[in-house]
Amino acid sequence: MTAEWVRTGRVWRFGDAVSIEAISPLRYMLSPQGRGRACLAQLDAAFAAAEKDGDLIVAGRMFGHGPGHDHAVLAIKEAGIAGVVATSFAPQFFRHAIGHGLLVARCPAQLHESFAGPGLRVDFLEGSAVDCGTGHRWGVDVPGGPARDIVAAGGLVPFLRNRLAAG
Repeated sequence: MTAEWVRTGRVWRFGDAVSIEAISPLRYMLSPQGRGRACLAQLDAAFAAAEKDGDLIVAGRMFGHGPGHDHAVLAIKEAGIAGVVATSFAPQFFRHAIGHGLLVARCPAQLHESFAGPGLRVDFLEGSAVDCGTGHRWGVDVPGGPARDIVAAGGLVPFLRNRLAAG
């Protein structure tokens, strides 16, 4: 297993209906250098300018809606984000997140609405989130079964390579 399931980091908060285009504008789709730097820049210029290694995103409903491209997930990973916690995800974004080994969890609306910061500790294996400032705890819904195995391997391609090598 390659996933580090428990992540503690600074939180970047975003609202409802964050689109794939807002996460990663299409003009950066083929440019890994630009994709990570431009990630979410149109919603928060500070996000684009900050060092984000190990940070987390907390968002509202329908995170990642829009065309079913995987470049938004790649942009988030290239920006250094450790995981995304959202009230709900667009189905195609959620599938691509699993396929690329990005840690994701669905959270109750109360987490998104009442999170006080400065950081959040998320256990993406057991399904819990703790506000590092207040100590408030929420249950979060994390992928299980084969999806968990794919994330643990680092994404679908490493998962399949491991399965094929095991014979």
